[in-house]
Amino acid sequence: MKILIYIIVFLIFFISCHGNKKTVKSKSENSEYINDITKKQKEAKFSPYTKIFLSKLHKEKSEKKEFKPSNELIEEYNLLLIDNKYYVGGLLKVQDSINENELLMNEVKIGTKIKGIWTAKIPILKLEELKSIKGINYIQIDHPVKPKY
Repeated sequence: MKILIYIIVFLIFFISCHGNKKTVKSKSENSEYINDITKKQKEAKFSPYTKIFLSKLHKEKSEKKEFKPSNELIEEYNLLLIDNKYYVGGLLKVQDSINENELLMNEVKIGTKIKGIWTAKIPILKLEELKSIKGINYIQIDHPVKPKY
């Protein structure tokens, strides 16, 4: 009986010791992982609503040679035609280190600035490019307000 107990204890110990093996990564694998993480942290994040808009926009762009948003897309997202370009309103969560000139180079029309939250009119064809601008943390396009009745 004692032998059976010793065997069971030994097996439990053996399994617990060998079940928790950690793989050791090389220095280059670790630095690649860290670079991936920091790159993701530097890129702005799109809100879920913005991602839905972008997927609809891509679908429409792929179906047409010369792109003009459909009337449904214009109405659903309240797109504005300014200087023959379509814009969508939005909010940008920005850091103090944001370079406003980068936004202006992408034809973004900046509105109100309050403690790191800026309103903006963003050209729909340049919306994805804003993701890589340093100093932008989050991008949320406007939700049109409609009466419930």
